[in-house]
Amino acid sequence: MYLVTTFLLVTVALWYGKIEQQQSYHNFADDRVIVGVTNAVDVLSNLAILVPGLLGIALMYKRQSTDYTYYQQFEPIILLTLFGGMVVTAIGSMWYHLDPNDSTLVWDRMAMTVVMTALCSLVISDRFSGLFAAKIHIPLLFFGLFTVLYWHFVGDLRPYYIFKLQAPIILVALLIFGQESYDRVSDYIVTMMLFLLASILEYEDYMVFDATSIISGHSLKHLVAGIGFFWLLRMVEKRTLQAR
Repeated sequence: MYLVTTFLLVTVALWYGKIEQQQSYHNFADDRVIVGVTNAVDVLSNLAILVPGLLGIALMYKRQSTDYTYYQQFEPIILLTLFGGMVVTAIGSMWYHLDPNDSTLVWDRMAMTVVMTALCSLVISDRFSGLFAAKIHIPLLFFGLFTVLYWHFVGDLRPYYIFKLQAPIILVALLIFGQESYDRVSDYIVTMMLFLLASILEYEDYMVFDATSIISGHSLKHLVAGIGFFWLLRMVEKRTLQAR
């Protein structure tokens, strides 16, 4: 499935041609300045992403002093990448929303690829092979970062979009056909649904702000994504190994 979808996405991308960043992307519905902070709600709503990342890193540190057993030796590296990615995503997004433009968006997108990579590696480890996840994790991380840098220097979003679209395809395929190594697999599904809702809210940024006059779709996106990250943290904290 992965090879087929990759081939289809690459074929469509080559047929479609270069995709440039539309500058209208940087025009957000809520541009209020609060206590001197530009685009304050979009900036501060990233705290919902920062907190689960910090709590996740704290959980990993706590487990070092216990006899907690991981399914694979490399799994803590993947989890640290995931929780660290949440932290840098929150910081990158805050930096971007303080001054929305292509140059600051680079840091936001690079941070998000870290989270996407770590989540893919975690599901590969859980549902397919921990050894394969250990081999592919770092190369996949560098490839994700490369797609963002390619857009930054070449001005073409196609590799980034292919990488971004392939991530949920991998997750869905492995959740359906993979073999579980831990319980609480349903938490992955809840998380993906929350991320999907976050994407919809981002797309409806102005509509949500016009309807509420309090909060925009993009700010709600950060909050809902943060709930998704909390859900992942809860899963990692509570799940137990299954017989394989």
